[in-house]
Amino acid sequence: MGLTVAELLIPLISGIIGWGTNVQAVKMMFHPVNPIGWPPWFGWVGIVPSNAERLAKVGLSLIMRDLLKIHELFEGRKAEDFLAPSESRMIAMTKQIVDEQASRRFPAMWQMLPESAKAMAHETAVTEVKGMSVRVVERVISRMPELLDTEAVVLNAVRSDKTLMNQMFLQVGKKEFSFIEWSGLWFGLLFGFVQFAAWLIYPAWWTLPAFGFVVGYVTNWLALVLIFDPKKPKNILGFTVQGLFHKRQAEVAHEFGIMISSRVFNNENIFRQLSRSESRLKILDMVEEEADAALAKWQNHPMAMGIVTPELVAEMRAEIRVAVEVELFAENGVIASVTAQSDEIRRLLQERMKAMDPEAFENVLRPAFKQDEWKLIVVGAVLGLIVGFLQVWFTVSDQVVP
Repeated sequence: MGLTVAELLIPLISGIIGWGTNVQAVKMMFHPVNPIGWPPWFGWVGIVPSNAERLAKVGLSLIMRDLLKIHELFEGRKAEDFLAPSESRMIAMTKQIVDEQASRRFPAMWQMLPESAKAMAHETAVTEVKGMSVRVVERVISRMPELLDTEAVVLNAVRSDKTLMNQMFLQVGKKEFSFIEWSGLWFGLLFGFVQFAAWLIYPAWWTLPAFGFVVGYVTNWLALVLIFDPKKPKNILGFTVQGLFHKRQAEVAHEFGIMISSRVFNNENIFRQLSRSESRLKILDMVEEEADAALAKWQNHPMAMGIVTPELVAEMRAEIRVAVEVELFAENGVIASVTAQSDEIRRLLQERMKAMDPEAFENVLRPAFKQDEWKLIVVGAVLGLIVGFLQVWFTVSDQVVP
């Protein structure tokens, strides 16, 4: 009895199963972003979106352990560097405060002063404020690891954009995921010829779904193995073989640095985090401590004694805090200047990731989703099983259905 067309197409169908199940498994890793139905038993949500916060936390801990220390962003930088962009506004603000305070509290005396004396008062105040500003910025920089809640920065970025983790993995691992998809075709074809030979010897209907399950499972598993192994180049039968992810280390490092610095630790996200209540209050406490020291020195000056009362100092202290807070946390203010570190973050991440040894390099990204790799494999196997039953229907349905 001759073979039917469906039987002759077994190797090709096996290749299509390998390709199709891998493509679908990759898609199911990332989609849908929002749950459909009632996961996990009566619905589905992408593996990455459903674990976005956990993946972000794992990735952050590895980045902070192996690649980036917050204090390093400010090494070799002086406080004056961060104050320079807002120096003209700071001088104008200081002169305005002096004029307003003197005109309101000592109007007659201030009006009688010659311009040279007023200029001297302005210069003295500006010098004091500059020194105070430098000390505040130095303290902010030295306490930045405490002030900047990096986990909050990461989680806020992930929560505000549900697709962020998808974009991160797809951008950094785009070639690896493409390899998973297309390798299914070639591995499936190879298994298909084995399946065809087995079918010629033992043409039982149940072998089709069984091979579909095996093809879906093994092609996904094998693709993941070849992405990460071998870590270092190996000569196998005259060919140099290396895991695709490791082979692309420089390219991956480049993409990873761009994604992290532009989408997570960008200037806006860091500034926003420092501007929020707890960190903001700590920075303003530093300002008050420095202002108190300056006011105490001024209050104890022989020319000020008897004029500068404790009540006046308290009022000026509150007014200085308000004025300084506005300038510090303005969109183009001092704190914005301090937090403009995305370029440096990108540079450090790219340089250090490129220089990592293979084991450490793999550990930066793989542990974040290694826990869920089995789901990718199982999805491929189940889809292969389903397609195998469809193959039974089109190939030997007469053996199964009376």
